[in-house]
Amino acid sequence: MATATEDLRVEDGAKRVRVMLGGEVVADSVHPKLVWEIPYYPAYYLPAADVRTELLAENGNTEETSNRGEARYFDVRAGDRVLIHMENGPETLLAWYARARLGAIA
Repeated sequence: MATATEDLRVEDGAKRVRVMLGGEVVADSVHPKLVWEIPYYPAYYLPAADVRTELLAENGNTEETSNRGEARYFDVRAGDRVLIHMENGPETLLAWYARARLGAIA
């Protein structure tokens, strides 16, 4: 099911998404969402229930966005790795990880 506004589009993802960091599974979902914040490319958003939230530590940074309201920032600790400045709560874990994995700058 797709939903859309003038600058935001959301669709159900058709693929299983698994995120690993430091040899540990951080997230595993068969219910991802594809989110387009126009004019950007889509990002995966994952349900919080599919994320190992015990690996997340809120770092106190927040940001107000017009599309999503208040965004919260997290650090992720898994295995021998630390991913700093995880954006927008556990739902966006994969989006940030994918950008980092691809070498993109966000």
